[in-house]
Amino acid sequence: MKKFILFLFVTCSLCTELHAEENAPETDINFSTEQYSAMMGQVDFAYPSDVTMHLSSSVLNGASQASLQVEWAESCTPINGSTGLSIRVKGFRNINEPADSLEISTDSLFFTTKIWLSLSANGQSVSAKQQYECDVLGTESWPVSINNAVVSKLKLSFAIAKPACSISTKNSLSLPPVSKYNQTSSTELPITVNCSNYASAPTVFLTLRGGQSSDGDSLYEDSNILIEALNDATGQRWKADGITKYVVGEVDTIKKVTPLISSSIKEDAHAGSYTTSATITLDVE
Repeated sequence: MKKFILFLFVTCSLCTELHAEENAPETDINFSTEQYSAMMGQVDFAYPSDVTMHLSSSVLNGASQASLQVEWAESCTPINGSTGLSIRVKGFRNINEPADSLEISTDSLFFTTKIWLSLSANGQSVSAKQQYECDVLGTESWPVSINNAVVSKLKLSFAIAKPACSISTKNSLSLPPVSKYNQTSSTELPITVNCSNYASAPTVFLTLRGGQSSDGDSLYEDSNILIEALNDATGQRWKADGITKYVVGEVDTIKKVTPLISSSIKEDAHAGSYTTSATITLDVE
């Protein structure tokens, strides 16, 4: 039996391919809650400071200099459990462009540029921690072959204010007097609801709980007078039981509502002054 052994020798110049992801240098930018608020929803927001991005030495592959085609990744990648934002970065040599050509050497393994950022909510809940990695890709190089390797990384960290809603209203309210000639009176209780930092407008409702003089239905009732809260939209009683909802609806930023506080005199009522108290609680769905 004869054996045939084939020895295959392949030579190739310039067939080195770069895989630089693991060694790609990282530049960090931290944004305050004020900066985040100013940028949110903006397209091509100009970051006010220059940014220096360092490049992986692998792009030289031992050479003293090289030509490198670069571009920003189409979108930034959420890291460390971040959710809620879509982000894109552009900018090379102070020009709002997604790609460029760089001449680099052992003495200039970096580039400095202005950057432009586009931020938008993507419909997911916005996590408390917001960090995103924005990659600079090497798309072509000489003398090293390169195939969309990550040659530099920009890590963006955002301080996010927690989603919250608040209410404000008057501390006290005086009703017009009632008598047998004017048996009912009412006045508006203006309530302002303020919501911020939600990815989408939350649905808000209020509940009312009466004080010690309340029976859990009206705010106050005895043999002389009835004091109650009314839904201004339906005219129905807003029960002071801490359960019955007064629906404010979706609140994008600020919304005002005006339930009514009403008093009614009873037959054979005695003259007097009546005081009651209540607590309004806000809830979000």
